[in-house]
Amino acid sequence: LEYNNLIHKLSVDPRISLALKTGGPGQFSLAYGRFRQSPKNEFLRIDKALGAEKAEHLILNFQVVENNRTFRIETYYKHYNDLIKYPKEYPQQISNAGKGYAKGLEVFWRDNRSIKNVDYWISYSYLDTERDYLDFPQAAVPSFASAHNFSLVYKHYVPAIKSQLGLTYSYTSGRPYNDPNTELFNGGKTPYYADLSANVAYLPKPYIIFYVSCTNLLG
Repeated sequence: LEYNNLIHKLSVDPRISLALKTGGPGQFSLAYGRFRQSPKNEFLRIDKALGAEKAEHLILNFQVVENNRTFRIETYYKHYNDLIKYPKEYPQQISNAGKGYAKGLEVFWRDNRSIKNVDYWISYSYLDTERDYLDFPQAAVPSFASAHNFSLVYKHYVPAIKSQLGLTYSYTSGRPYNDPNTELFNGGKTPYYADLSANVAYLPKPYIIFYVSCTNLLG
């Protein structure tokens, strides 16, 4: 239950979360919730009668934690409505007519047991989303969304030199942008982004740490 005195609205947003143990180290989780947020001040200055932007989330998750190993897989669907929307030519004609959706999958694996003095984790996420909001002429993938994201983190502790060596590789597929030379809105796509970074942490004493890192090793 929430009352927003900025826009003078009382709202009820039900949320529920359920978890089921599988009899071993695994657990299923299911969550549903409705959420809302007030329009940004820049929009309320134009029309103080604007309502809150709303979202409904449905998330299904399975996780196993055992012997310093973690595996998690999660899928979700999110529906957005009452988003801020206005014509590009007439931004003063603002309303809550926007809508959109997001659905995706996330996978995570972490292991700091199989290899002595090594802790590593791998994560991958897939996102399918479109929104028809702000000054979009039609439903399209927003420019902040990338379909594929991957990361690998490796940490190796070397007791003989009291140091931890680390490597991180990350990859993000291209993001859409609006190319005015094409007819399709947000039909352009940036190149993918990839980065390999390395770091060293030296611990001469428990309360002293020397840390050095370098990014984009492959240029």
